[in-house]
Amino acid sequence: MSPYAADRRTQLLTAAAACFARRGVAAATVDEIVTAAGVTPVILYRHFGNKDGLVHALVEEWATDRLQRGADALAAPSSAAALEAWLALLIDPHPASWTRVRDDARLSLAIIDAAARDRALATRLRRADDAMREQLERAIARAQTDGHVTTRLDADATAELLIALADGLVVRAALMTRRDAPRITQLAHEFRVLADQALHRMPIPDSP
Repeated sequence: MSPYAADRRTQLLTAAAACFARRGVAAATVDEIVTAAGVTPVILYRHFGNKDGLVHALVEEWATDRLQRGADALAAPSSAAALEAWLALLIDPHPASWTRVRDDARLSLAIIDAAARDRALATRLRRADDAMREQLERAIARAQTDGHVTTRLDADATAELLIALADGLVVRAALMTRRDAPRITQLAHEFRVLADQALHRMPIPDSP
């Protein structure tokens, strides 16, 4: 792919993400997307075939990037650093802006809504979710082996619960307005405190 074509593809993916976050996948039109991208419909059809192809490409880009970042986190020199890096992928401890957090959250919900009507898209999301859970499970298990995390926690179940908690925060972020901006930073901080306490410091009593 030429640099020119790659730039056009990126423009379309960026514009589509913004349109989907604002209007939802079903409501966003090809005309809206190409106008936002500054290209013609022909360019969209050339790269993606149709709007569905664009949606699938957007999810593939997201999944590939997220899994690569997860793999990079696992490659940290210590198990403690690897787990710390992976938790930062779940919830950014220092969000750059409330609008970015909100828009990313709204895009996630829009894609999930689209997946409810697209089996192939749902399957891709499930594969990505499974792979990310397995990465986090590995990070927790490695930290347990090195004595950084209590072994009384099941690594797989703990990974799934942490991801579920992060997913819940995504839903809340999608509903936030500008006046809620300070809350986003607070929630991100409290998530990290809660995860750190649960994994590292909170004593778990013996079963009676």
